[in-house]
Amino acid sequence: MKGFLNNTKQLSKLGFFTGLLSLSFSVNAAFPVFSQQGQFEWSANVGLSWLQTGNSNVVISEFETDRLRQTRTPLAGDLGLGIAYLIPLNKSARTDLTWFPELRTALNIRYMDQEIIGQNVYGEADLFQDPNMNNYTYDLSLASTRLMIDLVLTVASMERFSVFLLGGVGAGWTQVDYKDRPNPGIVGGALSLNSRTNNRLVGEAGAGLAYDCNNQFRFSLAYLYTDYGTIKTGSQGVIDFNNPITINPMRFSFHTQAILFGVHIKV
Repeated sequence: MKGFLNNTKQLSKLGFFTGLLSLSFSVNAAFPVFSQQGQFEWSANVGLSWLQTGNSNVVISEFETDRLRQTRTPLAGDLGLGIAYLIPLNKSARTDLTWFPELRTALNIRYMDQEIIGQNVYGEADLFQDPNMNNYTYDLSLASTRLMIDLVLTVASMERFSVFLLGGVGAGWTQVDYKDRPNPGIVGGALSLNSRTNNRLVGEAGAGLAYDCNNQFRFSLAYLYTDYGTIKTGSQGVIDFNNPITINPMRFSFHTQAILFGVHIKV
């Protein structure tokens, strides 16, 4: 059953990206004049994200509040596909320094997963928020799919090089898996919670540098900050491997910083 679910998950990921490719072909067919003028542009991105969840307080009971303290900033793989519509703003010769030459409106599907790199968020669980009572180490596994509407403003260009700013909002689906284990010298209390998917409004902003190979192809290198808002773990699971438990979900303020390499093709 686990293998079947993993295969289904992989097919779902593939379906997102295949759907976007189909959308771009449909747009090109529906608006051939725009396509001939090169006003639509595909993009594909790949890169690395640094994940931050910060600290979180967990209410165990009326008498106990523990603190989860992130001690590792892991890497995750980041993938994306998009289609953009190019709006010329300034048609000065590209051999000169040109300010604000163009604007792109874009639809992007982005996918981030720690399994691509194999690093999880982990940290210490401080009982009663006391760092001297860090009796447990927790692992947090995160994966997210985002459907984003972005604006990309080319701030300046000269010859083949250009500098751009980007920002956007969209829908995010973030899967959270939590488990912890006792540190050496501590007996019992290992907790594993059921997976939970958080549906949230997501915002992103960044900047980058682009290089035009010719009138059709260009490459880009961008920094992207993404704010996922507050994400929650599941509230049900097992403790000590086989005893059912229900607790208050743990909350984390989740954001990432990514470096993305992109390939762009006008069609």
